[in-house]
Amino acid sequence: MQRALLALLCAIVLISTSSCAAVVLGAGAGAGAFTYVKGELVRSYPATYAKAVSVTNAVINELKISIDSKVDDGITTTFNGRRAGDKPVTIKVTMLDPKITQIGIRVGYVGVWDRQISETIHSHIQERL
Repeated sequence: MQRALLALLCAIVLISTSSCAAVVLGAGAGAGAFTYVKGELVRSYPATYAKAVSVTNAVINELKISIDSKVDDGITTTFNGRRAGDKPVTIKVTMLDPKITQIGIRVGYVGVWDRQISETIHSHIQERL
């Protein structure tokens, strides 16, 4: 119950602090809620930060996304890479709480984001978490 409330609160904060309209999809907070802000598809998962980073790394390898850079400061890990066709991919894994991690995925160029691929990457991550 607390996780669902925290996920809902995070979604509300993201929506209210963004400078553009956000769309929230899904039936339940934390269980299927996405926030789409400025081309980034964001979702919170009931998983530790370390597990989320590990799973994200495995999914990146599975989907053959080549990584150009990985920056990890202990609270946020950002993967910057490219898909086939040289399409840029940015995945940001952020610890919100010791047991809740937020993952944001942006695929494509500014103004031409590919939401469907972002959803596909999220579904692979969700299956493993």
